[in-house]
Amino acid sequence: KIAAPKITPIVTNRDSQSEFLTEIQNSKVEPIEPVFVDYKKDMSQFEAQKGVNVLYKKNETNDIFTLIYVFNTGTENDPALNLAFDYLSYLGTDKMSAEQIASEMYAIACSFGLSAGTNQSWIEVSGLSENMGKAMEIVEGLIAGAQPNEEILQNLKGDMIKSRADAKLNQSRCFGALQRYMIYGSDFIRRTTLTDPALQGLTSEQLLAKIGDLMGKQHEVLYYGPQDEAEVKAALAAHHKVAADLQPLEKKFSTLQPTDENKVMLAQYDAKQLYYMQYSNRGEKFDLAADPQITLYNEYFGGGMNTIVFQEMREARGLAYSAWANLAIPTNAKGDYYYMAFIATQNDKMQKAIEAFDEIINNMPESEKAFDIAKEALISRLRTERTVKDGVLWSYIRMRDLGLTEPRGKQIFEKAQQMTLADVKAAQEKWVKGRKYVYGILGDIQDLDLNYLKTLGPIQTVTQEEIFGY
Repeated sequence: KIAAPKITPIVTNRDSQSEFLTEIQNSKVEPIEPVFVDYKKDMSQFEAQKGVNVLYKKNETNDIFTLIYVFNTGTENDPALNLAFDYLSYLGTDKMSAEQIASEMYAIACSFGLSAGTNQSWIEVSGLSENMGKAMEIVEGLIAGAQPNEEILQNLKGDMIKSRADAKLNQSRCFGALQRYMIYGSDFIRRTTLTDPALQGLTSEQLLAKIGDLMGKQHEVLYYGPQDEAEVKAALAAHHKVAADLQPLEKKFSTLQPTDENKVMLAQYDAKQLYYMQYSNRGEKFDLAADPQITLYNEYFGGGMNTIVFQEMREARGLAYSAWANLAIPTNAKGDYYYMAFIATQNDKMQKAIEAFDEIINNMPESEKAFDIAKEALISRLRTERTVKDGVLWSYIRMRDLGLTEPRGKQIFEKAQQMTLADVKAAQEKWVKGRKYVYGILGDIQDLDLNYLKTLGPIQTVTQEEIFGY
């Protein structure tokens, strides 16, 4: 066994700068003015059919359209939805084979796709605007009249089983599964994941019924294209087949696990490098007034290569291959802020890495130079970011979920310019310092110092079946 060489910590020079950098920073550049979305001017909405609201943005550039049916249901409601969508894409109807559908969509310069997220699913049709009605007819005809193909279904199931087995051999996939387990809990994993027997037991009729049922549920339509509102409304009336009374769908968001006490969660993976994450959720809801401070804290402390985390954990102390930390912003008004810190390091550096992370998280190093760079990076990004095309519609949905009527970036840009390092320190003191954590480690357990880990909190060992759900 070769002993690990001693690493002498490097004295960081974050407060120093070269003559070349000084020259660049002193160069006078006309700042780019930011452009923030105005949802009242940059888009509109109207009801096309009963229970079908349309978010509309006109494409002034070309003749390409994007039409998306958005349903407020996903794999947390039905873990078989993704398989159902995947299966449908290989099928044909009694009038057109799968090959004929693909050929026809190609001929009219259109395409389609279906996807399911945790809490939302969508069916997208896009392509040449003059053929939108025809493309809608083909896609909705497939949804309503898909013909089962047992050979394809068995092949898809086989591919999924193989992919699942491969995931358990991949370190990043294993760590992703551990993360989800830590953040959302075992009930969430069970709700959103099919066991292998449940997967094998699904029939064509069950899967196709799941998609057919969607069209009987309330949904929102996103349109970005060259047609005006009246034309879109007419196209939906002619080609979008929906029930007279659509079943309501309330958008539900996943609940995060609270962290009332410190504990350690271990998952076995045979490697000399471990993945480590600490997670904390105190149940705090979205705070618009604190948003600029928190965003600037994240930029200063844990985002990129110039942040405190990267410089301290990787550059100065040589403790991590990669490292980051941030206070994650809720995705909805009822969601929680949660803190996450991550490192990838060698097994024998685990204790030093955890202690160093704990030190800088709770007693944040303060550097005016690093702060100035972080502040300028944030402001410059907000100056140059542009929300365009159907991104305007998705942005509206994200802000609506937070209870906002304008984009978050507008307030952040306005307030960040007057903020100081003291504001970032205040955010760290209020939102970060003194938290309880779940410490999650994916690594070779027999190579870890369990006595040290016990000092952090009770240890829970989780199996691959528990964290993956199969």
